Formats: sequence, structure tokens, C-alpha cells
Amino acid sequence: MKKVLAWGLALMMAGSLVGCSQSDSGSTSAAATEGGSEAASVSADAASGDVFTMGLIGFIAGVLFRKGLISRKPLPLAVFGALATFFIYGGIMNPASVLMFQSEPTLGMFITSYALGMPMDLVHAASSFFFLLVISRPFL
Repeated sequence: MKKVLAWGLALMMAGSLVGCSQSDSGSTSAAATEGGSEAASVSADAASGDVFTMGLIGFIAGVLFRKGLISRKPLPLAVFGALATFFIYGGIMNPASVLMFQSEPTLGMFITSYALGMPMDLVHAASSFFFLLVISRPFL
């Protein structure tokens, strides 16, 4: 169990570092020369949040598997993937978008973010379900 936790935390930190290092990429430099450095910085912040959130979902999946709450069968794994994508990924990234773009966020902004993000979260969850159901077996 300690190995799983250590690897999960290491992967989450590595994912965050990789996502944060994107702010030093050529696209940021090009955007800065065109006067869009703020937009490029926000894009890099979103990428690091995206990578961290996916790492968090993988970490949770590993812990739940070790505790016997998720099996190696494709259907339970696909159901977990869909629910985790919708609730955890959407639950973190939707309010993160408000925090990245608004200096004084309000409750209404967070509610709007969840409401407007829900269709994309549903598509993301459905695709996670489909692909985990269809191609998870070789990875297990």
C-alpha cells in the first residue's frame, strides 16, 4: 500500500511539474511577443491543473483498487472512470477556470461555470466510459 501511495504521489507531482513547465515553452514566448503573455500563462496554469487532476484520479483509482473497491473487469473500471471524470475532474477544473480568469469570483460565477461545463463534462465522462470499456483490458 505504501508503494502505491508513493508512486501515486510521485506521478501527481511529476504531472504538475510537467504541466507547469509548459509555461516556459515556445508558445508562451510567441504569445508574450504578441502581447498575449497573460493568456499564455493562464493556458499553462490550466494545463498543469489538468495534469494534476488526472493524476489525482489515477491515484484514487489505485487506492480503491488496493482496497478491493474496484476490480480489474472493464465494466466496473469504466463506471468508475466516467464518474470520476464527471465529478472529480469537472469538480476541480470548472471552478479552477473561474479562479484563473476572475480576480473577484462570486458564487454565481462558480454556479455558471458548473452549469456551462456540464455538457463537456458529460461528453468527457461518456468517452472515458467508452474507451475504458473497449481498450482497458490490454493495460490491466
